[in-house]
Amino acid sequence: MKKVIISILTIIFGFIANAQEIKNISVEDFYALQQKNKLQILDVRTEQEFESGKIKNAINIDVNARDFEKQIKYLDSNKAIYVYCLSGGR
Repeated sequence: MKKVIISILTIIFGFIANAQEIKNISVEDFYALQQKNKLQILDVRTEQEFESGKIKNAINIDVNARDFEKQIKYLDSNKAIYVYCLSGGR
């Protein structure tokens, strides 16, 4: 089901290093990285969107939440953060 969702939705995975560098990667590259490493995946969709289909081990923090900035401070800033959203606009 996850592959179906991924093929239907427009997906942008951004690689953020030190909150400065942003790099879009393909779904195929993402899967390859996921197989090699335990990734820190941040899903910024709403809770309802997240529950409709999610990536294994992803952390859901709604970008529109009032405490978004507070919540993301708990992410490991020494590791790359792979960001997932529905359309790339968030």
